[in-house]
Amino acid sequence: TSTDNYIYDLNEITQNSLGMQLAIIAGCSGIALAYFNSVLCMDLQTFIISIVGSTSSGKSTFLKTAVSMMDIPSTTGKLYRSFNSTNKAMVQQLANMNGVCMALDEATLNQQNYTELLYSICEEQTRGRCTQNGDLQKLSTWKACVCTSSEYSLLESCDKHANGLRARVLEFDNLEITLSSEHADKVTAFVNKNY
Repeated sequence: TSTDNYIYDLNEITQNSLGMQLAIIAGCSGIALAYFNSVLCMDLQTFIISIVGSTSSGKSTFLKTAVSMMDIPSTTGKLYRSFNSTNKAMVQQLANMNGVCMALDEATLNQQNYTELLYSICEEQTRGRCTQNGDLQKLSTWKACVCTSSEYSLLESCDKHANGLRARVLEFDNLEITLSSEHADKVTAFVNKNY
């Protein structure tokens, strides 16, 4: 059956690859996060998984695998995005996204101090604003796992006093994701077929 084929292929791409196993868990963690909050009334927060590594180390493949659990793993979908945006745009893309895993690929494109962006993502709501009449605008909220990729540490680019981010951002440096070019091709084929 197609379910058996899916499970067989999933096992094949995750076997011996801690990075691929983590990508699958990350992709499903948004569902668990929303469930624990809404059904079990546990106050769990949005969190970030930061994948750090050199070019061609499988970072984007990790993000596409995670996103493929819920959406098409490309920029034509809603959950796979680039850091080539303003901080406000990246935060706004999370609006009303509950129970999902969203990816922001290649922070290297937009080198900056990421303290404000990372806190804004983990805050789970847009910044409070007033209308021209002085009334409060409705806030957008979310509950999600956000995966990022970069060639350098996002945490090291943050303010030194921002210790609270260490509890909100799980950073993995040089995680082995794809085991070979053949493995990378298998993963890509799998996520493009099964999303």
